[in-house]
Amino acid sequence: MPIKIKLCVLGDPSVGKTSLIRHYCEGFFKEDYLSTIGVDFNRKTMDIDINGETNQVMMTIWDIGGQTLWAAVRRNYLNGAQGILLLFDLTNRSSLSHIRDWFMDVTNVLGDQVPISIIGNKSDLEFNPNVNTIAKDLCSTLRADLRCYTASAKVGTNMDQVFEDMALEILTKIKEESE
Repeated sequence: MPIKIKLCVLGDPSVGKTSLIRHYCEGFFKEDYLSTIGVDFNRKTMDIDINGETNQVMMTIWDIGGQTLWAAVRRNYLNGAQGILLLFDLTNRSSLSHIRDWFMDVTNVLGDQVPISIIGNKSDLEFNPNVNTIAKDLCSTLRADLRCYTASAKVGTNMDQVFEDMALEILTKIKEESE
């Protein structure tokens, strides 16, 4: 019986949340998509190894729309989340400047113990490398244990790593809490 995990993915509109999730879950990138209205779900089952023990994990990934229109109901979608991915677009610096707000929204609902990773998406495109440095500084400023990645939903760079590291972190926390 797989261990069930709820993961929420948030960020400004058009940073690549849906593309990253779909590529990870379905195995391919799709150029055209419709903006997520409210929330969408995907599932992925994986095997995670902890101390030589293989654990089957079924991750339900909640793709939460980034439009401000959904801010009022967003907290309902976050309830019960065991992990959070906050995405920004490496080519759109304003999306990085909003990460602090997304982080505060999440921690106001879930507290400061939920695993969170910050992902700069669209690494396949040309971007100012200073953006990545600023993102890493922001991660360490917000909370010492935050992970910071660059990824590409289009070509799959670091995509598996982002989700598998998060699943491992959540599963480790679940096991520690049950002991």
